[in-house]
Amino acid sequence: MNRTQNPLYRRWISMKNRCYKPEARGYKNFGGRGIKMHEPWVSDFDQFDNDVKSEIGDLPSPKHQLTRININGNYEPGNIKWRTVAEVSLVRNKPPKPKEKHSSEHLGVYYSKQANRKKHWQARLTRNLKDIPLGYFDTEQEAIDAVNAYLEAESASNQT
Repeated sequence: MNRTQNPLYRRWISMKNRCYKPEARGYKNFGGRGIKMHEPWVSDFDQFDNDVKSEIGDLPSPKHQLTRININGNYEPGNIKWRTVAEVSLVRNKPPKPKEKHSSEHLGVYYSKQANRKKHWQARLTRNLKDIPLGYFDTEQEAIDAVNAYLEAESASNQT
């Protein structure tokens, strides 16, 4: 297959532009915030293609986008995931920047300081300006798991 016919090729070009070209659409939310690509991927599409497929598999459908698990992290092995456009719209809002050790860098996970709460980690997402509360949890990981479970269920319902 010619690389320009590979569905990942356009995504790779767009990712490079968002990360490295200040005049590119979306640069301020990616490269402008210090988001970079895994160094070997920047100049080697074949390496990018092989790494993505070995880590998260082939592009599930044309409706899927390559996203970062930790929105403050780079495009790199261990921090990439396929998400549908619907899932991306759920997680588009940025979490607050961590200000203390009890803040989370994970999308949709927040630390609540309310003294009357035994469970301080909150999971919530936003879709079309509508808040979707997923609950309060004892640990940050439980809240992350709740967000991921919601997104996976949403993805499964969109594929049927």
